[in-house]
Amino acid sequence: MKNLRFFGTSATIISFALIALSGVGLFFGIKAGFIKTAHEWIGLVMVIAALVHIAANWRGFLGYFKGAKTAAIILPVVIVLGAWVYSTTIPKDATAMWKKGLAYEKLVMMDVNTAMDALSGNKAGFAEFLASKGIDAPTNISIKDFAKANKLKEHELLNAMLK
Repeated sequence: MKNLRFFGTSATIISFALIALSGVGLFFGIKAGFIKTAHEWIGLVMVIAALVHIAANWRGFLGYFKGAKTAAIILPVVIVLGAWVYSTTIPKDATAMWKKGLAYEKLVMMDVNTAMDALSGNKAGFAEFLASKGIDAPTNISIKDFAKANKLKEHELLNAMLK
């Protein structure tokens, strides 16, 4: 147990120092190719080391959570973690939103005119988008095929329909 305690504590301290250094470098714009990747991998090592450290010092760790101060410590941590999980599951843009689930797949298989009607799209805006790309208005062709034929991304066409 003593070796495990020494390993867990040492690995946590060393990985923390490396994460701190790489994090400061990233914050100040040092973008050397390996720094971001190293920062991410060392972060995983730090999580494992911290778990080993907590396991090796479990009795002492539980001593911190006795009495009324437990709720004062745990409640803010749970709230912050909950907010973080919630914020990471919300799509950041239309691309992420559309790519969720089967609705996207069914929509891109529709022909362009049917999809435009289904979305109550802006036909004038879509025509303007196509003209800006030098593309003729589509006939009975799926969004997927139309995008591929014109070297566009499907979500670009969908976003243009909705604008």
